[in-house]
Amino acid sequence: MSTSVFISKSLHDVADLALFLETRGIELIAHSFLTFEAVASNLPEKFDCIFFGSPRSVRFFLSNHSTPEGTRFACAGQKTAETLSELGHTPDFIASQSGNIDASSCAFGKWCGDATVLFPLSETSNKSYTKHLDSRKVLEMVVYRTSISSLKLPVCTIYIFTSPSNVTGFLNENTLRPESKVIAWGQTTAEALESRHLPCDHVLSNSSEQDLINTLNTHFFCV
Repeated sequence: MSTSVFISKSLHDVADLALFLETRGIELIAHSFLTFEAVASNLPEKFDCIFFGSPRSVRFFLSNHSTPEGTRFACAGQKTAETLSELGHTPDFIASQSGNIDASSCAFGKWCGDATVLFPLSETSNKSYTKHLDSRKVLEMVVYRTSISSLKLPVCTIYIFTSPSNVTGFLNENTLRPESKVIAWGQTTAEALESRHLPCDHVLSNSSEQDLINTLNTHFFCV
């Protein structure tokens, strides 16, 4: 069987990966099982910092809310920081190991100190970044809803899962063969695979397309 790769992202989100695989004659199947819609929410009156866990949380929050002057911004990774910058705000904190939630949440906890932090998130969020914070200093604000829509896929050689919800979406209609290789887009996705007793051959240290390409080149396609 020829080599093929599945990733639970839309094709327009993985242009560099598509080019990388195309030059090697490897088929890419890119499909997200998730759809999203905005949720109406009220902005809390007082907070010091906003933590964005994904580019999507940035877009849904800023499309409906403005922020008080002096608000600090924190991001779970470089891609989230780029989205925030594109929308006119400068990130004050960027997690350096976006795939390692424990290390990143610990670093964020040290950075923000006793600040009151607002977390715009999905109603199905794992809330991983709050574990090193005083619960009295955490404000959670649901700004979007995630829905899962499953699809039967062709069998692939390598599977890349980008979120726990996408793992669920895949398993609703598909199974993993024993010989398949699996890459998790960060720690929480790896934990979702483990909870279902599924294999995980590699966990990305940084949840980014470039880190994924480097991982494939080094650990999966090397000769």
